[in-house]
Amino acid sequence: MFWRTLSKKTNLFFLISVILVLTFIVTQLTHNSKKSTEKDAERLGHLLDIQSVKMLNLEGVVSEFIKLESNNIWDQLDSTLQSSDFLCYVVSGDSLSYWNNNQIDPSSISGLVPDYRIHSIKLPSGWYIYTALKEGQSTIYLFDLIKTDYIMRNDLLVSGFKPKYYINNNIELTLDEDQSQHKTYNNANQFLLGINIITDYNDSTTASILEFSIFILCYITISITLYYFILGISYSGNRTLFKPLLFVFISSILWILLYYFQIPFALKNSTLFSASISNIPLTNSLGDLLINIVQLVVLSIASYNYLSKTKITHTPIKIILGYSILWMFTLVPIYILYFASTDSSLSFMVDPNFQLNNIAFPFVILVGIGISIYYLFVAFLDTTDNRKLPILSPFIITFFGLTITYVLLEIPVFLAITTLILTITIVTLKLFVWRHINDTFLRHITLIIIIATTSSI
Repeated sequence: MFWRTLSKKTNLFFLISVILVLTFIVTQLTHNSKKSTEKDAERLGHLLDIQSVKMLNLEGVVSEFIKLESNNIWDQLDSTLQSSDFLCYVVSGDSLSYWNNNQIDPSSISGLVPDYRIHSIKLPSGWYIYTALKEGQSTIYLFDLIKTDYIMRNDLLVSGFKPKYYINNNIELTLDEDQSQHKTYNNANQFLLGINIITDYNDSTTASILEFSIFILCYITISITLYYFILGISYSGNRTLFKPLLFVFISSILWILLYYFQIPFALKNSTLFSASISNIPLTNSLGDLLINIVQLVVLSIASYNYLSKTKITHTPIKIILGYSILWMFTLVPIYILYFASTDSSLSFMVDPNFQLNNIAFPFVILVGIGISIYYLFVAFLDTTDNRKLPILSPFIITFFGLTITYVLLEIPVFLAITTLILTITIVTLKLFVWRHINDTFLRHITLIIIIATTSSI
């Protein structure tokens, strides 16, 4: 079988990836209350339409009884309304002639316009839709209770939607059209009632972070599976660059597909992906920023594992390509760090009144950028050259590459200068110092000091 030809580590991480993907799917299904509430809001609007039609039909029947002016008209109305939930009030002149329920104060209906249209009203006892029709000297009022909403509440007075409409309390009603998330309209296409979804921000954020964390674990384990799969490929050509370039290519394709096709769709509609970031390419939100940093970490660690302690035979193309990749991958983390620190939608990065629960995101961002640039530099410094390089070529390639980038992309001059200084420092360290430091611990301390200094600046 195919999987038997793969290494044990490839099979292991593939199995872990499958388990995490299934866990992520289950988590999404578990935390789909917002989607469910959206559907229930639409259902409520549909039920209002149905009840409105029933109410208008019943009003026509009541109107016919009023026209007959029979002696037992009120008994006939009682019989007709007995199987109905609608509240009926008939006002003749200034007096109340008929009512089938005492839930509404008669004084509350005196100002309602009898125009044979469906309207909504908020009364002390709750939310209603109603219609009114004038027939001769009488005015017919029909009400349908949507939701009780008492000022005083006890065991007998419980606020909430009527079961025929809705049983979830994550929806609230409003008469303000401008403040309505979902709008309903009456038979004259006039605004009837607004429906808003109540979102518990803390619960929503917690669920989003949980789903996002599982998604990131899925992404990392899939990347590790890809790494070990490529590592086990037998290739008779130049093995030094083929495997890392193949990994970077496939991993980048996966990352781009996730971004452009908004995969997974449900997660990309969560609170983590709602903020707008305009200054960082391929980054529209905090969630995108965190995924991009994870991608940088994955690429840098994979490059380190593929290239560390290897000997590279340089050609002119490899020299230009290698040092161009070095300054470009140095620029990207610095670029992200700079704009993440200045973007107004990521104010927690520079908030002087930092709270403990705001530390997580900047900590992940800073540590992720630090790890990615650290492993990139170690991978570069630990490779050895079979041929002696022209001493000025790395500096010339870096200077002209950054100059062209500065002119074409109009990046801040501060970023271009910082990237230039850091890249030249690393190149100088490799050419003149690194091979003379035999103590591994001292090597890494030196590199960490350089990176920390750059981050501080």
